[in-house]
Amino acid sequence: MTIRPIYILSLILFYSIDSIWGCVDDIEVELWDECYNIEETTILNLFDSNLSGEIPNSIGSLVNLVSLILPFNQLTGDIPEGVGDLENLEILDLRNNQIEGEIPDFIGELVNLRHIFLQDNLLENIPGNIGNLENLIELDLHNNNLSGEIPSSIENLGHITYLYLNNNNLNGELPESIGNLINLEILSLFNNELDGEIPMSICSIENIQYMVLDNNQFCPPYPECLDENEIGFQDTSECTYIDYCDLNFDGQIDILDIIMVLHCIVDNDGCDYLCMDYNSDNNIDVFDIILMINIILN
Repeated sequence: MTIRPIYILSLILFYSIDSIWGCVDDIEVELWDECYNIEETTILNLFDSNLSGEIPNSIGSLVNLVSLILPFNQLTGDIPEGVGDLENLEILDLRNNQIEGEIPDFIGELVNLRHIFLQDNLLENIPGNIGNLENLIELDLHNNNLSGEIPSSIENLGHITYLYLNNNNLNGELPESIGNLINLEILSLFNNELDGEIPMSICSIENIQYMVLDNNQFCPPYPECLDENEIGFQDTSECTYIDYCDLNFDGQIDILDIIMVLHCIVDNDGCDYLCMDYNSDNNIDVFDIILMINIILN
C-alpha cells in the first residue's frame, strides 16, 4: 500500500501541534517555556535551573500543586498573588533568589503549608497571620531584610520544629507566647535588634536542641534555663534596668554597685531584692554578681 504524502503531512502536523500552537488552553499552563498539565502537576521542582525574572502569576493555575521548589535561581520581584491560589501547597521553597517586598498575607491562608523556605532573599516582613499555619513544621526566613516585631500569632504554630529568623532587622520584644512552641528544636534569632527581657516562658521549650540569641539588645535578668552560649553578646546600652539598678545612683553600673551586692550577701544588710536579684531566682548571690560583671564588660 502506498502512503500518500498528504497523510504523512497530517501526522506531522498532529504530533507537532503543541510546538506550533503552544500549551493547550484550559489543560496546560506555560511556565518558563514549558507546558505543565493543570490537573496532573503536583510537584514543580526547578532547583538551580537558571531561572530569571519574576515568578509568573499564572503559576496559580496549578491548583493541585503540593510542592513549589524554585531555589538557587535569579528570580526577582514580589511573590505573585497566584501563589495564594495554591490551596494544596505543603512546601514553598523560594530560597536563594532575589525576591523582594513583603511576604504577602495570603501566605498565611495556605493552611496546608508544612515547610516554608524563603531565606536568602530581600523580603521585608513576617505576616501577622503567620499563626494560621498550624501545620507548619519549618519556617526559615534568615538572611532577609525583615523588620518590625515578631507577630504574637506565632504562638499558634504548635507543630513547628525549626524556626530561623536570624540575620534580619527584627525589633521589639520576643513574644511571651514563644513558650507555647513546645515542639521547637531549633530557635535561631541572632543578629537582629530584638530588645526587652527574654520571657521566662522560653524555659517551657523542653525539646530545644539549638538556641542562639546572640547580637540583640535583650536586657538582664536572663532566664536561668539559658546558658552563656545561648545568650551570647547583648547590647544592653539602652536597657532601662540600668538606671533602676544603679544601686548608688551615680549613673552607671560599676564596681561600686558590686560592692553593695557583696555587702548584702555577706552581712544580709541593705538588700534590695527587687533590684539586686539580677537572675530572678529570689536569691542574692554570686550568680547575680556574675551577671553584673557581664553588664559592665558589655
